[in-house]
Order: sequence, then C-alpha cells, then structure tokens
Amino acid sequence: MAYAVGFVRSAEQEFDRLEEDVQWRVHQAILELAEQPRPRGCAKVKQLKGQYRIRVGAYRVVYLIDDQAKMVKVMRIRPRSQAYRQN
Repeated sequence: MAYAVGFVRSAEQEFDRLEEDVQWRVHQAILELAEQPRPRGCAKVKQLKGQYRIRVGAYRVVYLIDDQAKMVKVMRIRPRSQAYRQN
C-alpha cells in the first residue's frame, strides 16, 4: 500500500534551490519512499528523534514516517555536512 508524501515548507524551499539534475534524483528517491518508506540503506537519525534519512548522492533526505496515517513527511533536503544540524 502506497504512502502519501508531503513536505514541510522549509523542505520545499530546499528542494526548489537544488540544481536541476540533483532535483530530479531527489524527486525520484522521494517517489520511491511512497512505495517503500524504509528502503534498503535508510537509517534512523539519532540526533533527530523518530526521523529517517536516505542518501541521494551528496545530499540527505530526512523524513518522518507515520504508519497509521500512511504518510511520509520530508523534513529537510541538505548536503551531508548540514543535514543533521538543529536549526
């Protein structure tokens, strides 16, 4: 069963600022999260309680999963060096 995918506003803005080729790869990865929210290679982020991350090249997509509502919410899309900072 497919999950709905949503973005917090800041993640939408981060997505819009990506270069076109990176944007396309990130978009494909997010579409795959709708089918499989815990794909091979995903990991829980210890600093960000309850959130997962996937790697897309040099970028990380950090997201929450709500299994009851069948929803994946993208929280941030950033380069690895900035992905886990609280701000």
